[in-house]
Amino acid sequence: MKQLYVLEEHDSNLIVLNQNNQIESRLDKLKELRKQIDLQIEFFTNYPDVNYRQIIAGAILFQLLEKAKVIKEPEHFDFKNCVYFGRHFAYPSLVKIGHTSNLKKRVASLESENYNIEFEIVAIIISDEHAKLEKYLHIYFAYCRKQGEWFSEKPIFDFLSLIFDKSKRLTIGQIAL
Repeated sequence: MKQLYVLEEHDSNLIVLNQNNQIESRLDKLKELRKQIDLQIEFFTNYPDVNYRQIIAGAILFQLLEKAKVIKEPEHFDFKNCVYFGRHFAYPSLVKIGHTSNLKKRVASLESENYNIEFEIVAIIISDEHAKLEKYLHIYFAYCRKQGEWFSEKPIFDFLSLIFDKSKRLTIGQIAL
């Protein structure tokens, strides 16, 4: 007898239903996504302008972070495929969120574009999915975007504190430090 399959994609989780309505999926991943959404709602209570799109983006973001390596204040810039959080001394209250396949070249470019003023890297996230990660960071922080890839620093530093806080590590997934 031929089985009928219905495929529904929810981010990277694939749910397959057969004729008997049996669900074969990663239920644990969906439960984890729900936990992350709840954490996002809790985190964003301090920021009333946030919408649910940003909360969902935050949950997906934390799933992406599980597969990434996060480094606070890197000592060198010899990193490939990463998202960077940086500050330019010309814009002291803003943080730039960008992604690059070559951090050393990108920092040099940012400094030369702005009259050779030093660009400080606050943190980086190394991931093969750096473009996707940056996209979700931009959605996540849309409420505090000032211009282009530049965001108010307080929510960014709150977020970075959250992912670097050892006591919260297990609640947001396994983040490699």
